[in-house]
Parts: sequence; C-alpha cells; structure tokens
Amino acid sequence: MTLLELFIIVVVALFVYALYKEAMKHKNESSIKKTEIVTEFELMKIQSSNREWEKEFNTLMGYQNNGMNCEKEGDINQAVIEYEKAVSFALNSRRMRINNYYHSLKRLAILYRKLKSYENEIKTVKIALNNKELSEQDREYMTNRLNKAIKLNEQ
Repeated sequence: MTLLELFIIVVVALFVYALYKEAMKHKNESSIKKTEIVTEFELMKIQSSNREWEKEFNTLMGYQNNGMNCEKEGDINQAVIEYEKAVSFALNSRRMRINNYYHSLKRLAILYRKLKSYENEIKTVKIALNNKELSEQDREYMTNRLNKAIKLNEQ
C-alpha cells in the first residue's frame, strides 16, 4: 500500500467519522425536541386539569359559602340545603377530596342535631367515616358524633 493510498483511507475515515458525529448530533437534538414536545404536552394536560379542579372547587365553595351565610342569617333550613348541595357535588366529583368538603359535612352533622334529625346526622357522619382520606383527628370527632347521634336517635 502506498503512502498516497494510506492517506486517502485516513481522509475517508475522518470524513465518515465526521458524518457519523453530525448524524448523532442531529439525532440527539431531535430526541431533545421530542422530549420538549412531550414535556410541553404534559404541562398543558396538568394546566388543563388544574383549571378543571379550580372550576369545581369554586362551585363547591359557592355552595359552602352560601351555607355559611345562611347560618349567619339564622336560616338553618336553607343552610342545610346549601351544605347538602356542596356534599352532593363533591361526592359526584372525581377531583374533590374530603378536605375540600369536610367543613360542609361537619356543619351538616351539627345542624341536623340542632334540628333533631338524628337519622340524617348519622347518614352524614357515615359519609365522612367511609372516606379513607379522613384524618385521624376528624375520624375521632366523627366517631364520637356518630355514637352520640345513635344514642339520641334511640331515645
């Protein structure tokens, strides 16, 4: 093999290597762009989900705030209706968690007792107790309410 042939082989090898490096660079850039597109899509999905949660949460809070306002005005029956709407809405939502509507459950239980509607109080407390996400402190509170409501209902 002559020196010229060896030189040509080295130059061709370097050229092929340069092409390979350039191809790998474009492959990595393409991969990065795909990752950016996927990440942007995931972000858009999360943002959309957050907007849907916020819309549902605002609806729930509207019912709950109406209930609190009715209580302040002394209209217990209307407060019960508003809290019932809040609980019903939350139970039919996939996005609302117990901590989002626990206040409405608790106020319903209290108002049912004031109205001597012990069966409704028992049903409301059981809704809270059947939720696995209920905190231990709230579970203890509701268990005590349940026991008292059962005794009052038996009298």
